[in-house]
Amino acid sequence: MPKMIDPFLLDNGEKYPYSASMFPIKNEKHLLLVEEKLDKDLRYKHFLIDELYEVKSDTLVNLVKKIMTQLFDDNVLLGYGVLGNRKSSTKKDFLELNICGVVFSAIMSRSRYEGSYEEIERKIKAHLSQSSYRVFRQSS
Repeated sequence: MPKMIDPFLLDNGEKYPYSASMFPIKNEKHLLLVEEKLDKDLRYKHFLIDELYEVKSDTLVNLVKKIMTQLFDDNVLLGYGVLGNRKSSTKKDFLELNICGVVFSAIMSRSRYEGSYEEIERKIKAHLSQSSYRVFRQSS
């Protein structure tokens, strides 16, 4: 029987190091580093999904808010939107990011939100659109 590989263990048998210092993502350069890590390291991606699955909330709105706040500084989110088929010269499409897939996976892996892609997308879009207000409020 083949040996089962635990995706949360490194080859040396140690638990995958979750670096809380990586979050919240504070700038675009930092985001690109996390994106590269998610793209190249499947174990890390699964580990991060598992960590975000542990975030608890009674409503989808609050769950999205908690996860997004844990992952991102609002200043980073200012440059992103949920664009879909629309093209924007000022905003990048959040849905194209690897970390967006992590957010969706962490939420949709809960039976309560399984198959709720459009609803989750709407909540993320609302959270992104309110980032300028949150930045303004923090600076005042």
